[in-house]
Amino acid sequence: MKTKFVIKKIALMLMLFIVSINGYAQSASDSLLKRNTKVYIVASDSRSIEYGQDAIRGWNYWQIVDKQSDADAVVNFKIRACSIGEHKGHIEITDAKTNELILKTKVFNTALKGRWDTKRACVENLVNKRLIPMIE
Repeated sequence: MKTKFVIKKIALMLMLFIVSINGYAQSASDSLLKRNTKVYIVASDSRSIEYGQDAIRGWNYWQIVDKQSDADAVVNFKIRACSIGEHKGHIEITDAKTNELILKTKVFNTALKGRWDTKRACVENLVNKRLIPMIE
């Protein structure tokens, strides 16, 4: 009888410990997604970086910095061409200090979206339709 009580007590303490660790990790990563966070934009090519910077600036929520060492978070636009007139991609945000993944958006595909520059359309829609709804 006493053994069951001790096991239940240990299980409860373990659960509380796990919940507290998860809460700490969540609050640390949440602080990197707040307004005025300093972000560094990266991508596989200069056009995606330019389009990403324009989209983030247009949102007017984060501060873009020129050096990764000055950033709190890194916003990585993972864009790839699928076929003629089609790009798809997602955004990964990592902690600039620890490189820990904080957030990953769902994929956006520009196939048949009616825009001439489908890479720009992909980047803009990733920010406007995927990233912003996840943060605000």
